Amino acid sequence: MQQGDYFAKNPNIVKIFDDLEEFKDFCRYSFAYGYEGLVFNEKDLYDSKSRAWTQFLNFKKYGPRKFRKPRFNKPWKKGKNFRKSR
Repeated sequence: MQQGDYFAKNPNIVKIFDDLEEFKDFCRYSFAYGYEGLVFNEKDLYDSKSRAWTQFLNFKKYGPRKFRKPRFNKPWKKGKNFRKSR
């Protein structure tokens, strides 16, 4: 058996390693993509209960998160009579 024949006959194994590399890169750069910082753990691969794996699937499906401005309490924008004197 030549080198590489085993992987040619078993493409599922190649898919597992490719998914593992993609998941590792996502966990490494997840904070830059707009997700919370995630710790890479191999046991989270294909685990639907894992928060890191579900965020990875959402990233693959929708792409990086859109930037949203933080919402602060701005009392000066609520209207003229926001601070009524008694």
